[in-house]
Amino acid sequence: NTYIERKSLSDFIGTLSGGYERFLNEIKRAEEDNAYLIVLIEDTLENASSFKYLPYISKKIRATPEFIFNRVRNLIQKHKHIQFLFVKGRRESTRVIEKIFTCGCAQKKIDLQLAYDKKIL
Repeated sequence: NTYIERKSLSDFIGTLSGGYERFLNEIKRAEEDNAYLIVLIEDTLENASSFKYLPYISKKIRATPEFIFNRVRNLIQKHKHIQFLFVKGRRESTRVIEKIFTCGCAQKKIDLQLAYDKKIL
């Protein structure tokens, strides 16, 4: 019972800023359904943590990386059924999704970002 929500970097930032209330409702619904939620961002963690320097994003977004990642931290501390995973693009996200769904529910037991960064995932 795992759901993966793929997002571009700008969509991720928009979700955790202007779309935050809607996203909280989605998290609540997943929790009520006893579902595990993986938010897979199709960009690197490095770009996500410094998006204010990316011209294709910084002109559209008013939030800061600190604000966004404070919300990420709060969500993963409060909700044990959610993880955020940053991967290098759409093609890589497809590979990672396949790996997650064939790993026998290990995604609930490991830190997916750490596994990805160590090239285990």
